[in-house]
Amino acid sequence: MKALLPLTLLLLGACAMPPPPAERICASDSECLSGQLCFAEGCGDPGKNIVVEVEGGALNGQYARDFALEAGSLGALYSPHMGGPLSVSGEFQRERSASSNPLDRTSYTESVVLRAVGQSKLLPGIVRTYEQRFANTERGSFEMKVGAGTFVVTAMPGDRTVPPVANNVSVEAAGGMAPAVTFVFPAVDGAPALTGQLIKKVDRTLLPPEPVLLSTGYSQDGGVPTIDLQLFDVQGNQPLSQRFPVGTLTGEFAITVSPEARNKANLILVASPREPGVPIPTKRFVLPAQTTTSVSLEYGDFGEAADDVQGTILDSTGAPIVGAQVVLEGTVVGDGTFRSKIVETNATGDFKVTSLGSKSDGSFMLTVVPPKGSRAAYSQRSVTVKVTRAVGAPKATGTLSPQTLTLEDRLIAKGFVTRPGSNEKPASGVYVRATLQLETRSTDELKALPVEPAEAVTKEDGTFELPLDPGVWRFEYTPGELLPISSRLVTIKAAIDDKTGLKLPTQDLNPVELSFGRTVSGIVTGTVMAQTGTVDQPVPYSQLRFFRVTNVEGRPASILLGTAIADDRGKYQVVLPTVPMADAGVTP
Repeated sequence: MKALLPLTLLLLGACAMPPPPAERICASDSECLSGQLCFAEGCGDPGKNIVVEVEGGALNGQYARDFALEAGSLGALYSPHMGGPLSVSGEFQRERSASSNPLDRTSYTESVVLRAVGQSKLLPGIVRTYEQRFANTERGSFEMKVGAGTFVVTAMPGDRTVPPVANNVSVEAAGGMAPAVTFVFPAVDGAPALTGQLIKKVDRTLLPPEPVLLSTGYSQDGGVPTIDLQLFDVQGNQPLSQRFPVGTLTGEFAITVSPEARNKANLILVASPREPGVPIPTKRFVLPAQTTTSVSLEYGDFGEAADDVQGTILDSTGAPIVGAQVVLEGTVVGDGTFRSKIVETNATGDFKVTSLGSKSDGSFMLTVVPPKGSRAAYSQRSVTVKVTRAVGAPKATGTLSPQTLTLEDRLIAKGFVTRPGSNEKPASGVYVRATLQLETRSTDELKALPVEPAEAVTKEDGTFELPLDPGVWRFEYTPGELLPISSRLVTIKAAIDDKTGLKLPTQDLNPVELSFGRTVSGIVTGTVMAQTGTVDQPVPYSQLRFFRVTNVEGRPASILLGTAIADDRGKYQVVLPTVPMADAGVTP
């Protein structure tokens, strides 16, 4: 076995590390320059641009923080010190009058839910969310333990008539506690009210015309669906009110709005059923910020619902697909959007779903996710749902067109994994996990239903097979011994046989050679309060994730290199990829 290049990781501090330029695409280590390995995103130096995320856990308040690391030459020991718990703290206050006056406020001590949503500063794509409920706070003071990152922190009072307030907060790993944050809720007379009526349509055949309520058609079932209204800014990501129910029998509503709404050019009022799958669409109404306090809103006549919309899902051989997940969604009359409940196909491949009628031909999308082990591939098809009620019929009926869908086969991806530096010696017992990436690389839109990762273990001859849907997949190869994780990005796409003109059922992947590994170990420590003051001690059962920060197809990304869980004494060990000394130009 070749001698290995020493890998030492030194703490640089919590400064942002710009991703390197795009790497050269590769299929194996042999295609990379000296000192580089083949990663999912391309060739790269395994000792550069590494960031480790350390998570202590909720019991000791040591949430995630990140440390930038670089390769050195002093050994393979790295003992991260987490410092004290990170937190966001401050005070809840409320204005006494409509005019905002810092000298005329009182502490808000009622129930508040605080939610922080943000992301790591050093790890692109790593999202972090924290939430805590505060009840009867003393003088309105609060402190919430969080991880490091940049967050939008929203305070949502338990009293729905008090609008939410949001602040941008940056939490540094080195600073411990972020600057104090004050959430100031408006006074009772300082928060404007938006009132009105939400209806289905106006029946102009009557004199005088009368509104048709959303509850029409539900009374015979004994229940009336609850519709919630919430006001947002024009981007739709900052709530300017809490969720308020619409009067079930009258359609009337009254919403307490944040004073910030006056500073917006336009507002979006979102109406949506509280329970998923209720056959009432979600509708977004664009309102000018200078709107009157009373508005009348019409969904548009989205029609009746049919609870007998049926279809059949078959595979390419004509056999029924059992246990496939199915959902209908799309645009209805009135331009609202409807999404059905997720249902499963039965033993004959049939499914039945409650649905509204589609606005036009093909304005609905039917999404089908076959179960694991099925030969059929994930599918999305444009469909039409027509809902009618015969004269004298007790309820409406619906038809799906096309009613029977035959799905294409998944492609069988065939791979071969070899040991490092082994001249194609097969690697058996390697756990292979393939995860579907964004279907279209130019957009962040996700599929309507998630596709579960596919898994396999290499055989004695190092081969494996995975049935996969077309798309871009991230393959992770985890050996069953002290070798590091290897990864590749693979595009699964059907090829055409030149002789028959038919799609080939299989796709041969480029062989993957596992990388040499270097063991990195150490002790995770943190600062805690003791009777004698603050002391540093090991953080038991802390979790570490080592990432390589780079660019994937022009976008910053965090590529997982290895994970570890510390023991009860804070000690951990992880195997990270390295290159042989000879390949690095170093004399053994």
